[in-house]
Amino acid sequence: RTVYCEGGAACAPNTFRLENVGREGHAYLSHIVDNYDQLAKWTVFSPAGEPTAGHGERHQGSDSMLIGATFDDYLVHPHDAGALDPDAFFLMTAQLHLPTMSQALRSRCVDGQHASKRISVPQMCPGDSTASDTWGRYEDMQLLRRRLSLQCGADDEVVGETMLMWWDDLMQLPRPQENILHYAQGARFAVSRDRI
Repeated sequence: RTVYCEGGAACAPNTFRLENVGREGHAYLSHIVDNYDQLAKWTVFSPAGEPTAGHGERHQGSDSMLIGATFDDYLVHPHDAGALDPDAFFLMTAQLHLPTMSQALRSRCVDGQHASKRISVPQMCPGDSTASDTWGRYEDMQLLRRRLSLQCGADDEVVGETMLMWWDDLMQLPRPQENILHYAQGARFAVSRDRI
């Protein structure tokens, strides 16, 4: 087990201290780069603190654990005989329409209807639109757009276009289908050494 801390003097003993320059993404990438030749067979990347079910308020624990999932799901996934992808475990909880910077949350993040109904590990993405686990309505993400506007040096109105240009110029990958980016809120996922 490796625990990183970006909290300076507030870091607990036996943690690896990192400069706080990129939130958890910086810690995750540092771990991969620094340990590339000796990565564990299975690594769970997760912010500190006990996760809470659903989409909690910012700075109230390590929120955004998909309702119906448990932290153990991330630990035991490669041993699950029914795993569709035994080399990675992602539970997508949000989707972002890049041109408009509008976000839709997964219903299992917000409605609570699945809190006591654990039948099986949730799928990576919701099923078809008639299922009880669906994508919600898109909502304007003004805070995200403002934050990216400041970081990218672009006007609020063109942040979506700027993100698409960044994707084309720097990612140099095909754009996501319909320019919709899916991601796991809470920055929690697990992946095998082979996948990395």
